[in-house]
Amino acid sequence: MNSFQSLITWSWGLFRTRAAQHRQRPRHWILVAAALAATFSVAAARRAEAAGRIALVLVGEDYLKLQKSVVGAGRANDIAEALRKKGFDVIYSANPANSRARAALLDFSRQAKGADLAVAFLIGHVIAAGGQAYFLPVNTELSVATDLFSRGISIASIAQTAGLAKAGAVIVLMTTPNFETFVPGLDLRPENVAENPKSVVTVFSSSAKLPVSRIDAASEQAADNVVKALQQPAPALADIVKAASLDVGSVYGATADVSLAKPAPPAENVEPPVAHATAPPAAPVPEPASKPVAALGAAAVASAPIDETQLGKMQRERIQQRLRDMSLYTGPIDSIMGPLTREAIMGYQRSKNAKVTGYLTPEQFEALVADGK
Repeated sequence: MNSFQSLITWSWGLFRTRAAQHRQRPRHWILVAAALAATFSVAAARRAEAAGRIALVLVGEDYLKLQKSVVGAGRANDIAEALRKKGFDVIYSANPANSRARAALLDFSRQAKGADLAVAFLIGHVIAAGGQAYFLPVNTELSVATDLFSRGISIASIAQTAGLAKAGAVIVLMTTPNFETFVPGLDLRPENVAENPKSVVTVFSSSAKLPVSRIDAASEQAADNVVKALQQPAPALADIVKAASLDVGSVYGATADVSLAKPAPPAENVEPPVAHATAPPAAPVPEPASKPVAALGAAAVASAPIDETQLGKMQRERIQQRLRDMSLYTGPIDSIMGPLTREAIMGYQRSKNAKVTGYLTPEQFEALVADGK
């Protein structure tokens, strides 16, 4: 039970107690109850409005083992502030270490479920390997490319999280890290082989066609353009995508037709006047037969990916083992849902003629695990 529900429960208990103690003044306590109900209705409406549009802003600037990112926290602050002014509930994390970045992402995933719009801005060093791009927390150290699986934040995974909302976007304003020693298998330009959720667009301020030497300058310009676009009275999501990609960036997926203008406040509910005439009693209306829960929205549930943050180590290892048994997975059984596991999941999805995303739906997870029982 959250604090809001606890407040309602406490207030209702207080009302019942006081009403019992003051039976001689029931009209007074009815008015109190009405006032409480109105207060809670307004609070609930405000909570619902805030939950409708959620944004995550992760910015890495002061890296411990890498050079400073040139885009910086100043522009990230401007982006976060512009989003707040447009009614977004913003999760902001500056210079996060690995654990703090993942905690912010978990918070984002919880709030994105069922939201109208979920947008993530990733600002800082980004590196690619195995067909995926990774945002680097400020404490990142890489000896081999596979270190990215546990020390980087998969941008494809963030896109899947944004897909929990009705529409989403992942905006990556990337800069290039300068490693002291060469790490084989890494690419300074973005890669994104995983298929985006239908409602999500992923945008990089760079692309394979842009020389590495120009990535930082292009991202600085893109960040400035994004800030200006967000500061307009009523920008569309497409305007932000265009500002972030310019002519040198890369865009994956379709952009939802969504306005980022601040929503109008909800209209106040005005009760109609009470009629004094007594109407004849209405004939009882039989309730419709209830449908099994599994039949309600089954397609929508099946299409959404499972929340991998809720899976235990043994469950993730079980997925890898089953994929290995099917000759789809060639990596170690280490519970890390990295590029090799994603490629194996995509192979499994192709074998089932399902949408290829690299992320299991609940239905696919159950079928995969059940096949090995």
